[in-house]
Amino acid sequence: MFNKIGIELPLVIANDHGQLNEVPTQHQSEHREDTLVLMTRKTGAYDVEIGQRIRAQRLSRGMSQEDLAERLGITFQQVQKYEKGGNRVTAARLREIANALKLPIVSFYGHDSYASDNGSRKNGEASDLHVQEFITSTRAINLLKHFAQIKDPSVQNMVVFLCEQLAEKQADD
Repeated sequence: MFNKIGIELPLVIANDHGQLNEVPTQHQSEHREDTLVLMTRKTGAYDVEIGQRIRAQRLSRGMSQEDLAERLGITFQQVQKYEKGGNRVTAARLREIANALKLPIVSFYGHDSYASDNGSRKNGEASDLHVQEFITSTRAINLLKHFAQIKDPSVQNMVVFLCEQLAEKQADD
């Protein structure tokens, strides 16, 4: 098989386990000539978590997907895919995102809820994943922005107490 610049290369594809296999010559005509390596990796729960953290940080700065995409030199659709966990974020891209958001890269890493959540929660107690999903929602970002504007600690405590009471009442129903 020849690539676009005329160099002969074997056609290689990845199987479901990520192992590379050379396609026998008689089957190469079935594949596109400009395809040298076809590697697909499915995204996982951790990719979704990283995406949620990107979204939360972007929203907390009042930045749109378009703004972030422009700073990264990519489309807003690509940012959307990263945030939803549809596409994996490479280490290099995560560094660019951190720079665009003016954050240390470690901001996107945190407690590994997938490794530590062994299902030992009490009924009604939110899992780390559920909390992470909520924190990245627009409602949560708005709630936190308004909460941060309350300067009196006793009023903040009353708001927290109110939320606790409402959550307990809903869990009882």
